[in-house]
Amino acid sequence: MTSQIVLLTATITPRTGQPSLAVVDPAERLNDYKNALTFYDGLLRGKVIDGIVFVENSGFDLTPLRESFPSPCIEWITTYDMDYPGTYHRGYGEFRLIDRAMADSALIAALPAAGVVWKVTGRYIVENMATVIRFAPKTFDVYCASTAQWTELSLMAWTRHGHATLLREAWRQFATSKAPELILAPRLMAADPAQCLVVTELSWPPLLVGRRGTDGGQFTGRLARWKFTASLLPRLWRLRFQSATRRR
Repeated sequence: MTSQIVLLTATITPRTGQPSLAVVDPAERLNDYKNALTFYDGLLRGKVIDGIVFVENSGFDLTPLRESFPSPCIEWITTYDMDYPGTYHRGYGEFRLIDRAMADSALIAALPAAGVVWKVTGRYIVENMATVIRFAPKTFDVYCASTAQWTELSLMAWTRHGHATLLREAWRQFATSKAPELILAPRLMAADPAQCLVVTELSWPPLLVGRRGTDGGQFTGRLARWKFTASLLPRLWRLRFQSATRRR
C-alpha cells in the first residue's frame, strides 16, 4: 500500500484581474507545472514517493499532461471551482481544491492510516524533497512550519486523520482577503495533541525552487540558497549530538 503521496495543487488558467498575481499566462504556468511534474515523476521512479495527485481548479484539459506523464501512479483531477468573489485570497480556492482531492482521490483513499500526503504548491519544486521526507517525524497528523502568527503553506504534510480533524473545510475561514497563513496559524497552535498531533517545526528545511506567482521572480535566489545552507548548521550539529549520545 502507498505511504507517501505528493499532492500538487494547480491553477493553469487563473481568473482575470486576480490581485497580487503576476504570472497569469496559461502557457507559462503550464510550463512551470510540467517542470515540477518532471521532478516529482523522478522521485516516483526512484521510489522516494509512492504516488502523485495533480489537482487543478480552472477546468483546464489535462490530457497533454496525462500523455506526457503516463504513470499509473499519477492521478489527475480537474474541475472548475473558481466561482467565488475575486477579493478572496487565493488560499481560499487552494484549500477548497485540497478538500476536493482528499475526497475524490483513489490514491489518497488507499493510504494506510499512517500514510502521508505532502501538499506542494504545484509550480514549486522542493529540490531536497527526499531529505525532507527522510527526516520527517515518524508520527504526526499535521506537519508544517508554523508559529503562533504564520503558517507556511507552500509545503505541508498530513495524514487523512489530520486533514479530517483540523484542515477539512478550513477554507470557510479563508473567505476574506486576509492571508490564510495568518488565519491557520492560531488554529494549529490551539489543536489538542490528544486529538490531532501537530508538529510545527520541520526537522529538515525544504529548498523550494520556482517562480513566485506574485511577481514572477525566482523563489530561491543566491541569497536564499546561502540562508538555506546556514540554516542547516544547527540541525547538523543537533543530529551529530544525538548520534553521539546514542553511542554512549
